[in-house]
Amino acid sequence: MKKIVMAMLLGAALLAAGSAQAYTVYNESDHTACLADRFNLGSCLVKVPKHSTHKSKDDFGLDGVAVGWKDINGNCHWSHKFNLPKGGYIKIYNYEVKVYNHNDMRQRSLLIDTYSCY
Repeated sequence: MKKIVMAMLLGAALLAAGSAQAYTVYNESDHTACLADRFNLGSCLVKVPKHSTHKSKDDFGLDGVAVGWKDINGNCHWSHKFNLPKGGYIKIYNYEVKVYNHNDMRQRSLLIDTYSCY
């Protein structure tokens, strides 16, 4: 009986772990990307180095964030704001961001615009 209970508990724990809904950021760009809820590089919620991946440790998405960075010429680059769904992911490229849900369906694509840094 103990073995059955232990097996059921282990199965429940594995099922719970497999259903985590963390978001993932794939940075394919040539820049360290900042995910921020303001167009301010000093307010990064997450920084993802160029050509790397970041997986959140928590079970949530991000609402109202943008992707940005500052280039070597002092220009700032920002996408429009978007929601990163729970369990979803984004792919960051040099000129656009693609947002996907947890079913691998693309939700939107956003161009990354160049601005003068203030």
